Amino acid sequence: ETPPGGLCLVLGGSTGGIAAAVCEAYQLQGIVVDWAQDALAHVPPRLTAIEADLRTYHPPRLADLILLCRTVDHLPWVFTTLHQCLTCLAPTGSLYLDILDWQQLRQPFSQRAKLDHPHYFTLATMTRLFSRLGLLCTDVHLMPQRHLAFLCHQSLD
Repeated sequence: ETPPGGLCLVLGGSTGGIAAAVCEAYQLQGIVVDWAQDALAHVPPRLTAIEADLRTYHPPRLADLILLCRTVDHLPWVFTTLHQCLTCLAPTGSLYLDILDWQQLRQPFSQRAKLDHPHYFTLATMTRLFSRLGLLCTDVHLMPQRHLAFLCHQSLD
């Protein structure tokens, strides 16, 4: 549950349309952070676009929801970025991300996948990464185009 008026922090400007839909549906204020100015061109005007990364930008308050939609596979510093996300996440907040699952790509399928990522992950590698970060994954599901989606929360241990 995210409180109406809460903060949604989005990493990756090219998914601004997805972020806008989520923010509207849950009545959240949205901030989109991307270090590539051209990616921020996709951010709808309803959201705040910030040219930066989480090493240099800190939101005005802790986020109730952090979205990394089709983003984490493209990041040069995956562990560091996810760790930075945790410093921006409210204790009761949620982290949502999806990956292009390498195991799924190995299966035959009719649609061509976009194979331009510096990293490829599987359910097993993400599960270990979440554990190392102290994240509890509460939902995993297969999405269209062979993406695995994860909903995580900070472990209370």
